Amino acid sequence: MKDLIVKHGVFTGLALIVLFLGAYMVSPERMISQGLYWSSMIITLTGMSWACVADRRLASGDYPFKAPLRVAFGVFALSSFMYHAFDLLMFMVVNPELTAMQLTATLDSIEKLTPYFGEDWAEQTTAMLEENPPAPSLRNSFFDYTFGLIGGFVWAAIIALFVKR
Repeated sequence: MKDLIVKHGVFTGLALIVLFLGAYMVSPERMISQGLYWSSMIITLTGMSWACVADRRLASGDYPFKAPLRVAFGVFALSSFMYHAFDLLMFMVVNPELTAMQLTATLDSIEKLTPYFGEDWAEQTTAMLEENPPAPSLRNSFFDYTFGLIGGFVWAAIIALFVKR
């Protein structure tokens, strides 16, 4: 099972890196787009699912819920770690200007969402971001990674429900 998790986790992580690096090569702004970020979940979910299906084929007899949950979550954790390490490297070493580009994109998003959340929300959020702009750091990346594991566990549980026998 561990070999399967490592194999699929590394493959999924590399696929994410290739996706974001390809977008960066086209245009750095594309790499930081929310659409690309959310659509990359397709790659992650596919890698998690394929790993579970492969593990189920190797299993003989009963395949309890815990087995695919462990496999799917392991693939998510490893591929997510690889993505966050790549992201940190891109923002801190390769192109530190990505941080300013991301702040501009975030402020543009706030402006577009103002009709839905109101002027007060937009002003408070903009003031907060301008007062304390996000900065790439190992601490922030670790927090993002660990917080993302919560969502990864939920997705792993959903996949496990569909894959178990």
